[in-house]
Amino acid sequence: STNIFELSLPREYSETNQQVLIESISPAPSKITLDSEGNVLGTFEVPANEEAEIKVIGYVSLSRTALENNEIFADINLDTYFDLIEDDSSLSKYTLPTTYWESDDEYIQNEASDISKNQYTIWDLLNADYEYVNDRLEYDQSKADSSNIRIGAKSALEGGASVCMEYSDAMIAILRAQGIPSRAAVGYAELSDT
Repeated sequence: STNIFELSLPREYSETNQQVLIESISPAPSKITLDSEGNVLGTFEVPANEEAEIKVIGYVSLSRTALENNEIFADINLDTYFDLIEDDSSLSKYTLPTTYWESDDEYIQNEASDISKNQYTIWDLLNADYEYVNDRLEYDQSKADSSNIRIGAKSALEGGASVCMEYSDAMIAILRAQGIPSRAAVGYAELSDT
C-alpha cells in the first residue's frame, strides 16, 4: 500500500523573473498538474508504513530589480489604487471569503475598517495591516512542533495558537475585507540547522 501526497513544486514566475532548474525529483511524481493560480503540483506515491522522503534537487534564480526600485508597485493614494483595480475583473476572486479567510465576518470587517482609518496611501495601509497582524498574533512554537491544525484568520486574530499559516491567513482576510485582492503563496523548506 502507498501514501499519496500532492506537493507544490518550484515554478517559473515572470513577475520576479524567477527561473527554475530541477536536476532531479525522487521518487518521480505519478502526475504533474497546474492549479488555477499557475502553481505546479506533483502527486507522489510513497510506501505506507515505512519512512520515506520526497526530494527535489535543483536551483531557483530570480531578479527583482524593478520590484526593489518600486517600479512595479508605486505608492499611490487609496482612491487611485481602488480605481485601478476596479477595472480588472480577474481580481475580484481574490477578495472573496473562504474557509480560512473569513473576510465577510463581522469581526474581521470591523478590524479591517479600524485599521483603514487615517490611512491615505496603499503602502500606508499595507504597513498598518502588517503591523496589526504582527501585534495581534504570537508565534506558537509548540503548535509548530505538533500536528499543527490550521485554524483560520478569525480564530488566530481572537488569540488562537498561530504559526506562519495563521499569519498569512490573518493578513489575507484583513486585506480581502478591505477590498485589496490577495492570495497565499505556499512553499516548503527543509532547515537542517539554525
